[in-house]
Amino acid sequence: VAGELRRLARGRFDVEAADNELRLLTQATEPNRQSTSLFSAISVMVGFLLALNAMLLTVPERRRFIAELRMQGYDPRQILLLLGFQAVTLGLLASLAGVALGDVLSRTIFHQVPAYLDVAFPVGAEQAFRMSTALLAVGCGVLATVLASLSPVFDLRPGRPADAVFRETGGSGELILASTIRRAAVIGVVLIALVGVLVALVPTLTIFGGVTLALATLCLMPAVLAGLARSLPRLTDGSRSGAVILATSELKAITTRAVALAAIAGLAVYGSVAIGGTRDDLLRGIDRAIVQYHSTADIWVTSPGNVFNTDSFTLANAPKRIARAPGVSSVRIYQGALTDVGDRRLWVRARPSTDPAMLESSQILSGSFASADALIRRGGWAAVSNGFADELHLKLGSAFGLPTPSGIKRLRVAAITTNSGWPAGTITLNSADYSRAWKTTEATALEVDLKPGVSEAAGVSSVRTALGPRSGLSVRSATARAGEAEASARQGLHTLNQISTLLLIAAALAVAAALSATVWQRRARLASLKIQGYYQGQLWRGLLLESAVMLGIGSLAGAIVGIYGHALASHWLTITTGFPAPFSIGVGQVLITLTLITAIALAVIALPGLAAARVSARLSLQE
Repeated sequence: VAGELRRLARGRFDVEAADNELRLLTQATEPNRQSTSLFSAISVMVGFLLALNAMLLTVPERRRFIAELRMQGYDPRQILLLLGFQAVTLGLLASLAGVALGDVLSRTIFHQVPAYLDVAFPVGAEQAFRMSTALLAVGCGVLATVLASLSPVFDLRPGRPADAVFRETGGSGELILASTIRRAAVIGVVLIALVGVLVALVPTLTIFGGVTLALATLCLMPAVLAGLARSLPRLTDGSRSGAVILATSELKAITTRAVALAAIAGLAVYGSVAIGGTRDDLLRGIDRAIVQYHSTADIWVTSPGNVFNTDSFTLANAPKRIARAPGVSSVRIYQGALTDVGDRRLWVRARPSTDPAMLESSQILSGSFASADALIRRGGWAAVSNGFADELHLKLGSAFGLPTPSGIKRLRVAAITTNSGWPAGTITLNSADYSRAWKTTEATALEVDLKPGVSEAAGVSSVRTALGPRSGLSVRSATARAGEAEASARQGLHTLNQISTLLLIAAALAVAAALSATVWQRRARLASLKIQGYYQGQLWRGLLLESAVMLGIGSLAGAIVGIYGHALASHWLTITTGFPAPFSIGVGQVLITLTLITAIALAVIALPGLAAARVSARLSLQE
């Protein structure tokens, strides 16, 4: 049947299967899916390690609890069963609560269909609940709580005295051996180096690399704190402040609690910097492409809602009326379309050879801008996006066939570009080639240049008056038109913004909750300090200073590794998805992330810290 239909169509119409739209939509959304997968994988690993570190904060108390059970006569099998039940129950309850909250957010605040898809595909807004995603989230939560419960289990090994934990030093946390710190640091450095080599050789391993860097951040944290402990005597020498002396003495001990808290801050900043930086690269690259694309004219005349300048309209005598309008220097006809080529719905852009530029210089990945611009003006040449070029194994100068209403149009590759924000890819040629191949002289936009000294507002008003109130056309300045396109593109990347924002909020709250819990657990230690002569204000300021230093050190380490992950992710997005994502270290974004996480955490722990500092000195005698 398909063969008969194709013979009847004689190349004038496309004959495709009923599910062709779904196949094209899948291809068009693939780059977005890949970008989201990268961000989600980093977020999942960061969330997993955050949960793991939060559980590690309870290790000292759980070890004492195990020792008490052993002294009361419980055997190891009973204790293991109890610990396992607690870990699984806690992981299930917390994970199910998170899944429920995530489902509510996905159906309310974060539920929308990108406008750019509405333009090219007949898509709906149905929200699907994926059981596999929910099970993965629950599984990660339970795994984190179970793994964190393994550390106290080592106290059950044969031959270890039941009360051994009570004879150990280290205050409210476990002291970490110097050998353990060195081994963890070596593992962290090796992981970072390994990620760089693997991603350079096999870019498809970038997602794995991003996850591994989160683990490397955790491994490096004990060494970072050890370095801080060695430098503290020089930094605080001569200080008589009770708060400084208290904070310094606490920070010198490299304990499980200190490492877990610093690691939580480091992981939070790592994820936020890596994801936020990559997102900003994407937005900056797409915004630059859009501004350059619309900079070839002062004013654009299109049909309403024509995001990609692909909806044609009847010209009548509109160009002549506009050309006679006051303040107008020239009018050019722009053409374009969304056309199906294989599994891609490509954005075809056809510029008149009189345009100031035939393509965007910032989007060229392979080739010379000057050479490509001249070749496209000449005709028979086109610039193609890298995803389409890779699919057909095209290089500079390669010939390829483009299906058109007049048959296969033979073109040669003048340059290979990014996808300029349209995930399925773009092809840029001149309007003469397009008019012959598509057998049309209809415009999809009019480019209007203004005379020197004429403002955009005056030019827009003049063009609207020339067209008249019944034209039905939209008249926008280049700035306004670019703004509309940027809004559409940003909506297409809305999911990435959501992931970045949620991770930042969740990370800040995780840090604050962990700090508040540990401060409250240290009441006995604070009570003993009161007996030694410290008063409430000193204890409170000491807690805040210690927390601020710990957060700062952990966050700084996380930011450094995060910038590394950001660079790898941006490179991967450019070569794999085709999106323009030029790497740039956003110092402002990094500083904002550090400040937000630290400020939120300190603000949240201020009240619990004050309450803990008010503890009665009698509590130390009860302990």
